[in-house]
Amino acid sequence: MHAAPFILALSVWVPTGTDRRWVLCGLSGSLCDETVKSCDELRAILGAHGRLMARILSAPTAPPYDGFRIIGRRKDTNDLVTEVEWTRSGETRQLIQNGDVFTACEWVHAA
Repeated sequence: MHAAPFILALSVWVPTGTDRRWVLCGLSGSLCDETVKSCDELRAILGAHGRLMARILSAPTAPPYDGFRIIGRRKDTNDLVTEVEWTRSGETRQLIQNGDVFTACEWVHAA
């Protein structure tokens, strides 16, 4: 994971159907590629893109998804590097981050 810098390919997934399976989001799907130089930068990238997607999926014309996931993979190896999930609050109906951002940094630098 730490052959930094590396190119991170981000994609957005949404729950669908009664079985709640996750599918690539039709609005954004393959979100973008980002150059990552550090673990802190990786977390910042996920935070920024999560907030952006929450705003896009909260627009009045957006499909009423219950949440979304952003998955990040190394572009050169397709290894999973990071993931974050956002869910819609039952009280406010706002999309909020559900837990912490997972990164492979926790596995590499485990205490």
